[in-house]
Amino acid sequence: MLTPEVNDMARLFLCVLLLLAPVTSAAGEFIRVGEQAPPFSLLDLFGRTIPLSYFDGHPGVIVFWSISSPRSTEILEDFRGYQDRWGRDDLAIIAVNADSGQPGADGLKAVRDYADHHDIFFPVLLDSERAMLSAYGVSELPTAVVIDAGGRISAILRGSAPTLREELKESILVAMVAGPGEAATAAATSRGDGDSTRASGETPAASCSISRARSCTHIDERDPSASNPAVMAVRLCVCHGDADAAQIMLSGVSKESLLGLDLRFALAHMMLVKGSRADARRAFETLREHYPRESWGEWGLGILALTEGDAEGALGHIRAARAGGWTIPEIETAVLKYLEGYWRSNRVAPQEEQFLALFEELNSVRVCYRRLNQRG
Repeated sequence: MLTPEVNDMARLFLCVLLLLAPVTSAAGEFIRVGEQAPPFSLLDLFGRTIPLSYFDGHPGVIVFWSISSPRSTEILEDFRGYQDRWGRDDLAIIAVNADSGQPGADGLKAVRDYADHHDIFFPVLLDSERAMLSAYGVSELPTAVVIDAGGRISAILRGSAPTLREELKESILVAMVAGPGEAATAAATSRGDGDSTRASGETPAASCSISRARSCTHIDERDPSASNPAVMAVRLCVCHGDADAAQIMLSGVSKESLLGLDLRFALAHMMLVKGSRADARRAFETLREHYPRESWGEWGLGILALTEGDAEGALGHIRAARAGGWTIPEIETAVLKYLEGYWRSNRVAPQEEQFLALFEELNSVRVCYRRLNQRG
């Protein structure tokens, strides 16, 4: 039987995977991060027509909610706080009510009373026929869709668990600091916030790359060898630097999987996270020696070199590993951590351009730091 700790970690891992999955519509179509937000035109509580152009070049959020969903109340309270903090000029918010069955006066009164009771003063739209839910592929309430200043989707988040609500705030900060079209790229490569957050206690630079660590959760999509969920969970924990959680997840790994190269790599990586560099080096070198046609040993040695500040050596290992035709998320996260150490203090990292040539998506993170440094 799995321990409570393992169950909790498994649920968290599943939530992360669901969070990053594309939203599907009833027709089987997708809305994806980076695409233009589907157009809409709905009436608000006062009979005014509110279209997609309401955002008018402002970053914004569409939150789909229901009176019957207690979690909707929590997330709407969060949005009320965001509006109080930033105002419409920095963040436009639309709340789309998804209750059906009472499209007439009774339904309107129920939603209006709810909005009045909870002090919701941003536009509340009525989607009683669920046309907008279908267009946006919403299957769970609440759901929030973050849109950047260029009208492109930069994040899709479902639910209101504390971890997901924190992800939502980070996604909003990205959309606020990025220019038109940049937030959608940053959603997969960085997290950023603007000057408006400084008075609220957040650390601006700390948010430039929060979701780069989430690239680890793409292991199943980008690493064709990763098929065992338990092994993926171990790699995820190690990639986030949580060796203790990885140790817990190991209890769910089958004996057969213990022989896999991906898990051997993860265990060596875990040694490095725990500070045992010499042991990690021996493990990575063994992988490279015994499996020269695989890239796991080179990837590991590249990560190790980055932790030691050996940029030239890391580049050599990374280029050798990429010759195999694939890249693992762990190395991207390691490169980011190395570069961030310089970007935070507005310095140029050794071999910076060479790293960015290999990992072009990290350019948006550099842009984020430059803007924050320019703003002081």
